[in-house]
Amino acid sequence: MLLIAGTGVIAWWLLPAGETPGHERDMLAALGYVMNWNLILGEQSYFDPTLRPPLLQHLWSLAIEEQFYLIWPLLFIAWMRLMGLRGLLAFALIGAAASSVLMALMYTPGMDPARVYFGTDTRASELLLGAALAIVWPPGSIPAAQSRRVGGLLDIGGLGALVGLGYAFAQLFAQDPRLYQGGFALVSVATAVVIAVVAHPQARLLPFLLGSAPMRWIGMRSYSLYLWHWPIFQITRPGMDVSLSGWQLFAVRIGITILLAELSYRFVEQPVRRGALNRIWRSLRNRPAAPAQPEHTPVPELVLVKHVPAPQPTPFKPTHPSAVREQGGRIDGLVSGSGD
Repeated sequence: MLLIAGTGVIAWWLLPAGETPGHERDMLAALGYVMNWNLILGEQSYFDPTLRPPLLQHLWSLAIEEQFYLIWPLLFIAWMRLMGLRGLLAFALIGAAASSVLMALMYTPGMDPARVYFGTDTRASELLLGAALAIVWPPGSIPAAQSRRVGGLLDIGGLGALVGLGYAFAQLFAQDPRLYQGGFALVSVATAVVIAVVAHPQARLLPFLLGSAPMRWIGMRSYSLYLWHWPIFQITRPGMDVSLSGWQLFAVRIGITILLAELSYRFVEQPVRRGALNRIWRSLRNRPAAPAQPEHTPVPELVLVKHVPAPQPTPFKPTHPSAVREQGGRIDGLVSGSGD
């Protein structure tokens, strides 16, 4: 998600208009893990140097992996019920061979090989070969051989396979016909040999080389390095986007890629692996509900009270003596009358 959002910002605000046509469609294809078929149906070439490649084009390989992760468990359950573990192993090996043969048959020398390069059907051999290796060589349950020479033979074989991979990386380019006529299959076999040797308890040389601190550092960040390297390289094309070239441009590209990969690893990958998403979900789910509001919210009433002045005392007026005598006579009469 972070990569998709970042490339969206680059495509919409940093690059000239028209440089990345169809980026919105690419974003949706990346989210749905169908980027490889999106490139095939859009007739997007992986090898045209005159165009700026899509910034999310490299997600085609992750799309094939995710498609495999969805389909393989279903095939695993079905074949285990029908044929057992040996039947599943035979299915994986036959499927890997069939995928390689299909690639060779569909490849036409001199034509753009994008269809066979991106296709799930023509690239399934690598994944099926890995599944077969997991069946016959499960890590943690490989028995140690009795002979000590086994470790030496494993080291020699693993080192030879590793050298072969290095040669293929340095000498074979993406349009080399040898890749599509068995080359990718040989690369897959060599990779499987390297993995098998590293997983064996008696191997020494290859585990030492690939288990060193620098290699472990790269391996732990390999996913982020892969995600970020492609868009960085595509927006720093020499002579088109930047004035640098040669080793200076390569150093800048690698430095930016490592920086972004490290940030992603520390602040995205690691928190997610440690359960950050689950904690966020639990906190949202356990958040106390807000108190219900009454249908009619009471509004304070404003009471107007008219100020009434307090009554003033009547001033005392002295009475005339004659009036006092007259009043007293009346009182005496009333008293005497009541006595009768």
